[in-house]
Amino acid sequence: MTRTSIRTAIFAACLLAAGQVSAASQPAAASAPNDTVDTGAQAQQALGDCLVASVSEDDKRALVRWIFAMLARHPDVKPLSDIDAAQDEKIVRDAGAVFETLMADTCALQLRAAVRRSGTDAVGKSFERLGETAMGALLQDPDVMAGVAELMQHADTARIQRAILGK
Repeated sequence: MTRTSIRTAIFAACLLAAGQVSAASQPAAASAPNDTVDTGAQAQQALGDCLVASVSEDDKRALVRWIFAMLARHPDVKPLSDIDAAQDEKIVRDAGAVFETLMADTCALQLRAAVRRSGTDAVGKSFERLGETAMGALLQDPDVMAGVAELMQHADTARIQRAILGK
């Protein structure tokens, strides 16, 4: 694997973890016999399992902060966030340390197998699982759940129910 394809895999993993790119938009792995496809799927599953099992609560917080900081850079939401340059650098550095440890140490064998068997697509999907795990912790917070529930106070639930029922 070339340095460019490794960088592409890492970049795709980061974007997928942040929810910036859907797994469906990643290039599909080359066609292979069923046993290779199964081995590729198994390698992807093993990498995802390793990533999810290996992150601490502090790691999840670092990843959630990074996801938030990256989303806060978008012009539609940038005015709503006051992350300064020093905070942004620390957030990126902390998340980078988590990614590096996971990829180069904790899950290096699983990462190597996934890349060799399925390419960057498998890596991206595995990191998407990690991102979902980190975001799941964020969404389970009682204050966040209360904020989500507030949305329904501003929606016509009867109208939504009629749409579901086809009336």
